[in-house]
Amino acid sequence: WSIIDADVTITTVLMSAATRASVVAQVEELTAGATYTFRLTVADADGSEGYSEVDVVVNDNPSSGTLAVSPQTGETMSTAYSFVALSWVDADLPLTYKYSYSVVE
Repeated sequence: WSIIDADVTITTVLMSAATRASVVAQVEELTAGATYTFRLTVADADGSEGYSEVDVVVNDNPSSGTLAVSPQTGETMSTAYSFVALSWVDADLPLTYKYSYSVVE
């Protein structure tokens, strides 16, 4: 496997060896809104080569919205928080939301 004219290397993107027929990509390594051309090159026992390419378009991030959280401070796992996401715009609908938290000590 290889990536043609990209802003990342194949070893950065793949979670498995580039020599496997089936691979898994780490999408967080790809740039939102960009198109990537992945190429699989194979050779037979006589040394004849062939390849196939597939273009992957990475969805661009939603834009123009706001996220309000209330209250702005609290205790982990004991304070109830309210999240309001308004006015987000994206070409791919419907939008879905995922909220998570991290503990900073």
